[in-house]
Amino acid sequence: MEAVTRNRTRAIVCDHRLPVLALALLVCACGPDAGGGLALKIFQPSPGVGGGLRAEVPPAGEAPADITAYRICISADDMPRAICRDFDRELHPHGARVDGLPIGQERRVSFQGYDEAAGYAVRWCGRVSGVPIAEGRPTPVSMYISACGGFTPVREPMAYPRVMHTATVLPDGRVLIAGGFHGLGVPSSCGVGTCLPLTATAALEIYDPATGAFAPVPDLALQQARGMHTASLLADGRVLVAGGARHALLRAWNDDVPAPLLEVDAVLEQSGDSRAGRTAELVDLAAGTVEEIPLGPESARALHGAIRLWNGDVVLMGGIRPADNQPLDTMERFAVKTEGFEALSATLRVPRQGLAVLPFESGTLLWGGNRPDGSLPGVFAEIVEQSGTGAVALKVPLFVGESADLGAPSLYSAGALLADGRAIVCGGMITSAFFEPGLTAARALDDAWLLDLRPGSERLEPAGMDRPRALHTTSPLVRPDGSAELLVAGGLSERVESISGGYDIALRPEFFTLDGGFDARQVDGEYLTLCERRAGHTASVLQDGTLLLAGGFSLQSGCFVLNVSAELYNPAPRILQPQ
Repeated sequence: MEAVTRNRTRAIVCDHRLPVLALALLVCACGPDAGGGLALKIFQPSPGVGGGLRAEVPPAGEAPADITAYRICISADDMPRAICRDFDRELHPHGARVDGLPIGQERRVSFQGYDEAAGYAVRWCGRVSGVPIAEGRPTPVSMYISACGGFTPVREPMAYPRVMHTATVLPDGRVLIAGGFHGLGVPSSCGVGTCLPLTATAALEIYDPATGAFAPVPDLALQQARGMHTASLLADGRVLVAGGARHALLRAWNDDVPAPLLEVDAVLEQSGDSRAGRTAELVDLAAGTVEEIPLGPESARALHGAIRLWNGDVVLMGGIRPADNQPLDTMERFAVKTEGFEALSATLRVPRQGLAVLPFESGTLLWGGNRPDGSLPGVFAEIVEQSGTGAVALKVPLFVGESADLGAPSLYSAGALLADGRAIVCGGMITSAFFEPGLTAARALDDAWLLDLRPGSERLEPAGMDRPRALHTTSPLVRPDGSAELLVAGGLSERVESISGGYDIALRPEFFTLDGGFDARQVDGEYLTLCERRAGHTASVLQDGTLLLAGGFSLQSGCFVLNVSAELYNPAPRILQPQ
């Protein structure tokens, strides 16, 4: 098990004592060309006040104590160069002003707080885009600041702990958190082994990146408590939340018979009034409404996948049937025009549950979720293709037939696209003793696969992570030079008998680049770590380039607990932006 990292006052390692800041920016313009100004006001919480800015008007604070100065830069595509100004922290502890800014739209404002005595090392970073500067009219802007190149707790955590929930980035940049399991019971017998019971919530919350805080959606909730569901953003800004279950089981221990880690508690689900698995809901935040829609009569599902088609429709695929946990190969389409569901005649090549869904330029990759009854991995991947009219077809990529010894029938894997069009899929769990003789419990994988998904030339190259992971996240980031890297965060890892959930939970993230492979990154001799151990959490890339990790399973004194916290990873470099 990884040792829990001690609190430090360095920005490169998560530290709950780091000052948590919010900046209130006032942008003013006074002339047609270069008469605008930017007035910056810094707020931070009073000592002992957890979380940061409060609901009432906060008291004026000071710039972070671990910097000596800060740089504010304003840039735009129609500006020949960025306009930057430096401010001494002692002379400008509460705010600063930048004048002579060109009037226009889509301005970008960045903040870098640095320490001159430490070689101008940048510790705090923030960025906001889409700022208009209009003549004679001030533009208020809020910006949340986090540790550059590290992990920082959000200002206000979620109202409820959650795992197996969904997080949807909305058009305005906020994030909708829906459902998930918020109740974790005591271990009990579940037929094949020992399970931890899970109970879902119907609560909705919004994360606002401008303030770094979560807040419940006023007077609005799902009509059905649900976890292990999907959420899809529609073209009109509504969110389709589909399937799932109110009651589930996490299998911590097996009676020497490997089985999937997650399943619906079919007894409770059928004996109660839950309609989660056989319904979907349309969440309309603008109208303040949630509308329940039935799925098809034979289409109840949880732990499934969902993709949005080019015509705006949404297809649900695979999963498990809540009544008996049987894996599914069926697909169902939500038609935006009729706002109803219809079964598709096409089916997956094999039933899939807990699959990874990875959209790319010409289709969508479905990875894993299958449990073969032989020593070969079976059809461990297939591709969903769609026509301009929305018709759906499935094909098996070439690497499934040509590289049968390289693939894996993994559940709970994760993947992401790279900048050059290739993709990485990594981790997951093997739950089939047919595929791995002698297996007595689900085993997390440290395998990874680099995929070329171009039509007609699909290829697979094996890779490897530093440690096993399942129920983790893999997210794309943009490096300072414009190239892409992936951040692999959290996940269930090695089996540990002394832990109530049966598995360790990874604290240290890994990064993947094409030129360097996977690595657990160090900065100034220190490994980066998450603020909290997480598995079954969500990861959302925000509009400012930061990554929001929310909820999930965690560990406390050797016991699984549900996480109410969230944190940001800020990929901004700790190098001062040139003047």
